[in-house]
Amino acid sequence: MEISTETEQKILQAAREIFLEKGKDGARMQEIADRAGINKALLHYYFRSKERLFSQAFLLEVKSMFSTLFESISTETDFYKFLDQFIKSYLSHISPRRNLLRFILWESEKTKIEFAKYIMEESKKHGFKENPLIDLTRTAISHNQIKEIDEVNFILSLLGMCVFPIIAAPVIEKMFGNLKINTPAFLNNRSAEILNLVWYGIGPDKQNPPFHK
Repeated sequence: MEISTETEQKILQAAREIFLEKGKDGARMQEIADRAGINKALLHYYFRSKERLFSQAFLLEVKSMFSTLFESISTETDFYKFLDQFIKSYLSHISPRRNLLRFILWESEKTKIEFAKYIMEESKKHGFKENPLIDLTRTAISHNQIKEIDEVNFILSLLGMCVFPIIAAPVIEKMFGNLKINTPAFLNNRSAEILNLVWYGIGPDKQNPPFHK
């Protein structure tokens, strides 16, 4: 989607912020217009309806997030090094966007926006035939870099370990006292713990990399 004017850019930025904060149903066009610094009539001139604005704003948000993430997935042939890089990059990208993650989970069943379709389109733009994690995991198995595993369940487990603390941060922080999910210290420690746990489950028995800190 081409954004042709500065006004459209302001509207879409305001919409992205408010939709993330309040969801599609809770957002109001007047509030979006106010944040963009325009009147409501001009907002309707550019986007006609909240549904159209919602669709375009979140298409941009999803593409921005996953395009950056796919760019960070290197062609590293050593699967251990790839996992280390991916986990750190993934956590750094999703941590400041936890509202977007919650939004995708909550809104994807209520709207007609096909988030998975847009994610796969971004994946293909970056040269992957399908889910890049499936591609890379299958290659690692075929090269005997890791054990024979169910690649889908492995990927679900990997992503779950990364995503859950982020989207459940308000609950987890209360359960564990002084824990602060969005801090560099937590994210660095979390990435090391995930890597260690994953590798000692899937790595070849003969490979015992040093404990990652």
